[in-house]
Amino acid sequence: MRMRDLNWVGTTAESWRDALMFPLPNRLDFQEVGGFLAIPQDIPAEKRDMLYHFYDSFQTSEKLVEKYRDLMTELASLTFLGGFSYTQLADIEKEINGLLTYDRQPKVPVESICEINRELFKQRQSVRYRFHETPLMENC
Repeated sequence: MRMRDLNWVGTTAESWRDALMFPLPNRLDFQEVGGFLAIPQDIPAEKRDMLYHFYDSFQTSEKLVEKYRDLMTELASLTFLGGFSYTQLADIEKEINGLLTYDRQPKVPVESICEINRELFKQRQSVRYRFHETPLMENC
């Protein structure tokens, strides 16, 4: 499968570069989509990083799946969407806004994310998705 034949959801700088090199005509690609912060139980709200003022956040894995589904539903409704890059797939030092923890453990059942993607994007031939960063998401 050649990148120029499709657009897709990517998760790395390399995937975004490829989407820029082979865009579909009359389609728009979004560079950064997603990023819901996990609310740390041991840090009071007034001591949390400033990012908590800008990002949506969650306390349970069920809430994260719900927020992910809501976001993907909105994206799937965009007829001009060619592709997007989900950020962050995994947590990094200060930003605990990934679908996976810093050590690449899923915060939610991986199949839940895959099911949402298949359900919402299967009918959209012009939008493809794939996750590169970890073997956990290979079949998603």
